[in-house]
This record gives sequence, structure tokens and C-alpha cells, in this order.
Amino acid sequence: MTKQHHTGMALIAGFKVAKGVLLLLVGLGLLKLVHAEIATLFSQLLEALHLNADSRILHNLVLKVDALQPHSVLMISLVSMAYAALLLTEGVGLWFEFSWAAYLTVISTSLFLPFEFYEVVERITADRSAPPESCHCALPCHTVETSRPAFTPRPAAHRATLKWRQAR
Repeated sequence: MTKQHHTGMALIAGFKVAKGVLLLLVGLGLLKLVHAEIATLFSQLLEALHLNADSRILHNLVLKVDALQPHSVLMISLVSMAYAALLLTEGVGLWFEFSWAAYLTVISTSLFLPFEFYEVVERITADRSAPPESCHCALPCHTVETSRPAFTPRPAAHRATLKWRQAR
């Protein structure tokens, strides 16, 4: 017998797992680059992609990549892998519809709300007030709503007790 998944819950679980796998790959890739010449590799990547090296944005990006220290790359890698582990735990838990996974998702998603609100209030522009900020607000509500068990009618004995209390 196959188990029916809530469509919303399955989509959220799949999205969390996809993000987790992507972040895990990024973290492992950065781990390999801890003691490498990142700026040289990044410049080679830009040349391979045939991007304009004279661009002000790309030049600033190369300078920022060149300023990265091995310790910073290691920390970014570890944080990326830790967050990937959280996302994968949430995704697998939501897929199997464990109740703890819904609460974990609500808590972890809600932790980012102060940062989202700060960004909206401090740096409000037309492109920053787009739906991604509101998605963080809606996700916890949707996750809790879809994780509730279906309504089951109360037993007849309980209904009889309620009628007896109302009659008094």
C-alpha cells in the first residue's frame, strides 16, 4: 500500500532536499579549495566562460575572491555543510511526514525572519520587496497546517458525555 503525500508537503520536502544537496556539493567543493589559489582558478573560470574581464562588477568580484583567506574558505565550507545537513534532515523528515520535521522547519525558517524584516525595512527598493521575503513568512504557516493529522470523528461515548454535560 502506497502512502499518499500532501502535495504542498512533498514540494517543500523536495525543495529542501534539492537545496541541501546543492549546498553539500558547494561545501565539499570549497573544502577542496581551502589551500588552492582561488583567485587564479576564478580568473580561469571567467576566461573559460568568455566573460568580459574589463567589467567593473567582475573586477570587484575577482578582488573579493582574491582577498579570501584559507580560514574564511574553510568556515564558509563548514557552515555550508552544516546548513545542508539541516536542510536534508528537514526534507527527509517532511517527506516521511514526521511531526518533528514540521516543527524543525517552522523553527529554522522562522529564525531567518528578523534578517528578512531588517533587509526590507533598511534597504527597501522595488526589487527587494518582491515575494521571496513573503515566502519565508508563509512557509511556516503552510508547513504546520499541512502536517496536522486529518480530522477523526470522536467516539460515540465521548459524544454522549458531551450531550450529558450540555443537558445539565
